[in-house]
Amino acid sequence: MTFNLFDSILISLALILPICYYLLAHRIVYPQPLPGIPYNQTASHRILGDIPDLVTSVRRTKETSSWCFSQCRRLKSPVIQLFLRPFSKPFVFVDDARETEDMLLRRTREFDRAPSTAAFFRTVLPRASIVKPTDHEFKAQRRLWVDVMSPAFLRTVVAPNIYRSTLELVELWRLKSRVGGGRPFEAHHDLETAAFDAIWVAVLGSELGGIRSEIEAVTTSKEDRHQNQQQQILQTQQEYEDQDQPAHMPGAERSDLYEAIQYLNKSVERIMASPMPVLHHWLIRQTPTYRRYETIKNREILRILKSAYARFKALKLSSNLDSHSQEEANEQHQHDTCAMDLVLRREMISSERRGTILPPPEENLEMQDELLMLLVAGHETTANTLSWFVKFMAHHPSSQDRLRQHLRAAFPSSTASSPPSAAEILSSTTSIPYLDATIAETNRLAATVPLIVRVTTVDTHILGFAVPKGTHVMCNSRVTEPYDDMDDSVVDGGGGDLESRRSESSRVAMEKRLKEGLGGAYQMRRDLDRFEPERWLVKKSKLGKGR
Repeated sequence: MTFNLFDSILISLALILPICYYLLAHRIVYPQPLPGIPYNQTASHRILGDIPDLVTSVRRTKETSSWCFSQCRRLKSPVIQLFLRPFSKPFVFVDDARETEDMLLRRTREFDRAPSTAAFFRTVLPRASIVKPTDHEFKAQRRLWVDVMSPAFLRTVVAPNIYRSTLELVELWRLKSRVGGGRPFEAHHDLETAAFDAIWVAVLGSELGGIRSEIEAVTTSKEDRHQNQQQQILQTQQEYEDQDQPAHMPGAERSDLYEAIQYLNKSVERIMASPMPVLHHWLIRQTPTYRRYETIKNREILRILKSAYARFKALKLSSNLDSHSQEEANEQHQHDTCAMDLVLRREMISSERRGTILPPPEENLEMQDELLMLLVAGHETTANTLSWFVKFMAHHPSSQDRLRQHLRAAFPSSTASSPPSAAEILSSTTSIPYLDATIAETNRLAATVPLIVRVTTVDTHILGFAVPKGTHVMCNSRVTEPYDDMDDSVVDGGGGDLESRRSESSRVAMEKRLKEGLGGAYQMRRDLDRFEPERWLVKKSKLGKGR
């Protein structure tokens, strides 16, 4: 049998094409790892990458971020890459507190807010600053709102509202404890309501009275009930022999506005968990429930905004808009009863100086979305963090006792019936290091926002690993394990230790730090999963520094 040239070509193609197809499939279909960064070898040979392992873990634990960062321990590296989106670049995960701090605070030109995060909120808050890239428009919008988080505004406007909500919450819990005969009761709902009350009035200036309604629900019966609710509680108590059995308390009906904000908040959570957020939100928008709550939200915020417009116009502040004297500036600030007032006054000042007309409230969509963002993002994270605080205090009575002792020492003349005022708590002479340490430890372990996402704006390095421009970087905000088990052979061929791979800005910041926190002696101990406020305290030095 003889072969001609055509047969030889066919045979060659039959051998080469499968190889080319395999290589092409590997290049296009399978994940493409970033050079030098550790990853799961098995996942790199699957079209779905790490997704099957993640799904298995989520089904078991109902939690996502913990599995992702557990891979850092498995691969023995503080920086790894995971393949969580087919046909896309891998995600880089950073499990190092100091490196995360460095990227967020000192390397902002290299790391910007991620478009993926903006996409989640754009469906609900299309004109809020959180969805905009860091450009001129974003900076101009943020300048209007920057003082909402300033110490002066927090002390004069936000603090009194939080103080008032806290006193009402204490009153409610004393009542529930008395009515419930000392039995435990569900507290998270109350914390949500108190947080929403405080943030609502601080943002919009109007009273919701959620906690007050809860107090009335416990002390009085509703007209449409056939028997007194307190009698129902007492009858329920008699059914329990165990004093640890929770007491069932009546609750007030939530207002339509509260339900609307809660629904929109949950919508964002569902969208964030969806592989197709835009489509998911489009489907949600078609539902009658969404349309009803969207209408309620828009109507109420617009009503309050119109009221603020009318109030400021009546005050005729525009006649003094260009005054720069401290006395007149302070007088203007007295009219800022909430965040909306502060920003509206600034917009009026800006419009007056430009010689333009401030848009009517129904057209000021940026302000409406920014106000809603503060409400949506503020109250639930606050309530969740406070719930963790209550849990930690209940589970660690020694820490609770010590905190109580420090509080009593700071306010010796205060009693349960006569608590310290907001001004006394905020006084510059009031220093309670153990309270600060307890708050820091609660935030560390609660990790209400466990994942911080950034995108690289330039080619850069993270702990010695080369990370190209446009890479999504996931930073772990949970610090529950030490980093002394990292395998040096994984990184940089084993050359140098972890400290030598840090950026210069990270090393300089560490040298300036006056307290140990998580970077000192406690860092090397295997107790980071424990609630221990003392780790944040250091003894005073001879120079008087530290605390």
